[in-house]
Amino acid sequence: MMGLFDDMMDGARIAKGFFRGIKSTFRFISKNAPKAMNFAKKQSKSISKQVDKFNKKS
Repeated sequence: MMGLFDDMMDGARIAKGFFRGIKSTFRFISKNAPKAMNFAKKQSKSISKQVDKFNKKS
């Protein structure tokens, strides 16, 4: 009976660490997502400018 209880405690410990990992990953994404979005917007703007230049030449 004690073996089962120990297994359950180990499972809880593993789950706790797993959720902590998810939480820190989510925090990292939520911090860096705005930067990534701004970067993507800048990239798409510069690409559209290049496309406009190309269209004017042809």
